[in-house]
Amino acid sequence: MFTNRVKIRILIANLLILIGIIFVQGVTEKNRLFSLYYSGLLIALLVNIYLITISLKSKKLSLGFLFIILTNMFSFVDFYLFDYMFLKQSIYLNIYRATLFLGLCFIIIGAITVLYNYITLNKQLEKIAYYDALTNLPNRNYLLSNYKDINTQMALLYIDVDDFKFINDYCGHIGGDEVLKLIANRLQQVVDKDDIVCRISGDEFVIISENRSCINTKSIIPFLNKIQDIAGQPATINEKNMKISISVGVAVYPENGDCLDEILKKADIALYFAKRQGKNRYVIFNDDLWENFNNHYKKVYEIKSAIENKEFIIHYQPKACIETNKITGLEALVRWNHPTKGIIYPDAFISCAEETGLISQIDITVLEIAAQQLSEWNKQGKKKYNISINISPQFFLSTHFIPTVDRVLKKYVVNPSNLQLEITENIALNDINLSKEVIKELRVRNIKISIDDFGKGYSSMTYIKEFYFNDLKIDKSFIDNIINNKVDQTMIEMIINLSKIRGFEVVAEGVETDEQLAFLRKLGCHKYQGYLLSKPKPIHELCI
Repeated sequence: MFTNRVKIRILIANLLILIGIIFVQGVTEKNRLFSLYYSGLLIALLVNIYLITISLKSKKLSLGFLFIILTNMFSFVDFYLFDYMFLKQSIYLNIYRATLFLGLCFIIIGAITVLYNYITLNKQLEKIAYYDALTNLPNRNYLLSNYKDINTQMALLYIDVDDFKFINDYCGHIGGDEVLKLIANRLQQVVDKDDIVCRISGDEFVIISENRSCINTKSIIPFLNKIQDIAGQPATINEKNMKISISVGVAVYPENGDCLDEILKKADIALYFAKRQGKNRYVIFNDDLWENFNNHYKKVYEIKSAIENKEFIIHYQPKACIETNKITGLEALVRWNHPTKGIIYPDAFISCAEETGLISQIDITVLEIAAQQLSEWNKQGKKKYNISINISPQFFLSTHFIPTVDRVLKKYVVNPSNLQLEITENIALNDINLSKEVIKELRVRNIKISIDDFGKGYSSMTYIKEFYFNDLKIDKSFIDNIINNKVDQTMIEMIINLSKIRGFEVVAEGVETDEQLAFLRKLGCHKYQGYLLSKPKPIHELCI
């Protein structure tokens, strides 16, 4: 029988095995190593359990002895284990030694596994940290880490896939990923072996080229043309034929900066101007771009401040019935009441506001001021005119447009029929189905809709056919030459006749002479506005 001392030793040894097993299992990624050794470990545990309970049946004992002998061979334990019939205490002692060694082996295996996994994990983490999972290209971290200290002349190309959001919407996100992989492969095909291609964010790539000396030489221009040519080759994504294009901004070290961050920034600025100039082109950074960029963002900052400080105001321009010359409504025209520059007209800030997404906030400001004016007229019991407001494409097609209109109408207790929203031709064609839904929601609320600057677009007839509006406003460019230009006369007459068929009222914009007014009256135009009637003015200056 076992002595208490031997029992304790065997128990400690078996606990050591268990610790080793847990150690191996814990440090092994997803228990893979443990699963490889599982059978052997189970046998070892079973053998010891049976030996401890002195269940010395021949089948189990022989299996146990085979395992113990193997372990003893490695631990240089004596072979007098075979004398168990005569030296039982020696059996117990060897069981203890073998089991102790086995536990230590498992701990050693665990330690080796830790080291192996540490090395493997470091490699995996390095790949995750420095390489893009989709394209396998180096990523932004790689770029910043490897080019932290630049010591050779190089050109940096900042590349953006044009209209990638549309591509994602058209092909789905899986299709969008395929486009990114396609662009990555095409860029790798065109660069030299020493050039580095990185994907630094969603649809943005960077090429570092150290062999093309300087952007002032002729070598960089053919390279840029080659990049755009190969990127722009036809592609089939998800069985859809596509035309892909890229815009490229270029900066060079050391001419455009003395560190990578500065070169990246300058290349990004050049890319911004490539996008602004129409996309599918490259722009090489120069000092004029830097000045224009700083002026642009200074204006952006000023517009943001103007919105916060409520510097945007409204001047109103009346609209009148051509037959009676009575005022039928007012158009709200935004002005920027700058604290030092005075009144600034929309031409100076609207395009900047549209590019930066601030136009929606300006639209909301105008909507609030107009609604407040309608509310004041209602409280004073004065005659209420319809007020029309120009709405930008970004705001009109946004998800918060209808909720914002509802909120403002409720806030100022405004009759929706006194509000008219003017949209330009290009809005609806951006998304015909969405535009129809928005117009439907406005009509349900009894809000009037007007199409502004009609005739300037390429698909003006589509609006007359596809959409219903209350008013159709003929663009000023037709009115300017109406007296002497037969084509303009014919066009206006056609627009008026088509509008009558559809039940729209026609408003002539920019009427400045009595001759123009008389001719429009003769053609059957319904309303007009322009300097002949009144210039845009603050509400208190209008004689209404």
